[in-house]
Amino acid sequence: MAVLVAAVFAAGCGDSSGSSSTTTAATPATTTAGGAATSAAKAQTGPNTPAPKPLATRAKLSVAVPLVSEAYGAMLMAKELGEFEKENIELSITTLAIPETIVLLSQGKLDLTPQGWGVAILNAINGGADIKSIAPLVRFPETGKAGLWVAKKYAKADGTVDPCVLKGKTVSFGGSAGLGATSSWWINDYFKKCATGLTVKDVQVSNLGAADLIAGLQNGGVDAGFLVDPFWADADAKGYAVLATPNYRGTLGGYFIGPSLSGKPEVQDAIVRAMLRTTRTYLQGDYRKDPKVRPSLLKVLGVPESNLDAAPPLIFDPQMALDLSSIQGVQTTWLAIGGLLTYSTAIPNEKVWDGKPIARVLAE
Repeated sequence: MAVLVAAVFAAGCGDSSGSSSTTTAATPATTTAGGAATSAAKAQTGPNTPAPKPLATRAKLSVAVPLVSEAYGAMLMAKELGEFEKENIELSITTLAIPETIVLLSQGKLDLTPQGWGVAILNAINGGADIKSIAPLVRFPETGKAGLWVAKKYAKADGTVDPCVLKGKTVSFGGSAGLGATSSWWINDYFKKCATGLTVKDVQVSNLGAADLIAGLQNGGVDAGFLVDPFWADADAKGYAVLATPNYRGTLGGYFIGPSLSGKPEVQDAIVRAMLRTTRTYLQGDYRKDPKVRPSLLKVLGVPESNLDAAPPLIFDPQMALDLSSIQGVQTTWLAIGGLLTYSTAIPNEKVWDGKPIARVLAE
């Protein structure tokens, strides 16, 4: 479990100076609320905390999501279960492509969006866009099998895969983003284990993802690919592919705000309070079995029950702790690949992440 460290960018997190040549995609060992001291934080960690503090003026916020996902459960369930209403916040949520979302967020026409530390958003921030993340997304369970799955014919007798066999082969990094996906970071770390040398630049990139990637692994159109929850369950059950390396278990994104909210700390805090209270009250442990949570989650996600139970529950940290090293890690990989980022030196964590709202809420 992550631990809350009452300090700014605790040791073990990404270097906020932007220097990160040794950052790897190992399972995060040290985490922090990030961005501000939290020495005054009270030991409020149980259900129904922190207490609501309704805004004096109702906030009507426009939100865009790239897709409806359980990974955004803190926000989606806070809306569904009335926790935003307790803060006098009204959310209007729409599904929108990432590039358009970032443009509208930068222009102040959107207020909030959950996003990964992706190429598009990092380029926008480096270009001067007033965009920052104020809360983290989920972490992934150690028991899950999301990761790089490789066609069984490339596996050794013991089921392991030498990454060297993938040189020149067709690999999907999970979808249309290609090498611009955050998965390129931890997959590249796996490739580095090849004794004769291998990087993500040495493979053919496929843009297949989800169900299409499953089909590609079966028909030979793809040799390896990142299967997310719950799609890996099909490969695991039918045996046409093996798990070569698990995905990064830490957080690879957050909830971003733009200029419409950058000067409104009271609204930022209310957003964090609603999602933190939802996390602590409804999204701990095997939350899918909770009789109040389960029907609401199924309604929000619009999936059958069998899909919901196909993979282990996600980890919603009750302190909103975050391992900041991933922000530097993805940039290190993309700068080495070249042609993706519009800058040549990694931007520091503090340009991407603002931990002050979480720190203020934890100190209430």
